[in-house]
Amino acid sequence: MSQFIGSWKLTESEKFDDLLSEMGVGFVLRKFAQTATPTVNISQDGDKWKLETVTSLKTSVIEFKMGEEFVEKRLDGNDVRSIMTLEGDKMIQKQFPNEAKKLKEVLITRWVDGSTLHVLAECNKVSSTRKYAKQ
Repeated sequence: MSQFIGSWKLTESEKFDDLLSEMGVGFVLRKFAQTATPTVNISQDGDKWKLETVTSLKTSVIEFKMGEEFVEKRLDGNDVRSIMTLEGDKMIQKQFPNEAKKLKEVLITRWVDGSTLHVLAECNKVSSTRKYAKQ
């Protein structure tokens, strides 16, 4: 899965505000997210992976092993249980729902096509697509 390794800069985003709204993200943070052009850095050291999302306001770092549940601090400030798996040439991330915090399940699918990282995020029936160029 070495095609994921590297630094990726956001180039396109569709329906991201709709997705964040469905997830329950507040108005102010959603407006910031619409203007941010994050860089995503993905690295691997043995069976450990690191996915770092960097914006001018916040940075999110998740470290994980494929197939093992971990706690992720999302950029919206919420801690969620997540699991990352590889299915074919796709990296699939599932963020589990938390009824107590009113957090919904989110499914994020990542794949690489040439020099583009594609990210499809889904919450209920709302989906967003984002594309990142290899740096």
